Amino acid sequence: MKRLVHDGKKAKQESQEDQSERFGKLVQDMVDAGELNPAEAQDRFEQMMQKLAPLDVEVRN
Repeated sequence: MKRLVHDGKKAKQESQEDQSERFGKLVQDMVDAGELNPAEAQDRFEQMMQKLAPLDVEVRN
């Protein structure tokens, strides 16, 4: 599936592979700049999922 990406000028189509590659580069840039700690990000993601899991069960019932 192609997605539209706005680069500030006009929208362009981007494949899932291209989007994933672009995201990976942005994440690595943040890690390199000291703006993102992968271990901390993983911990926070897991905490969020723990909070959302009970909500998912309620919605499905």
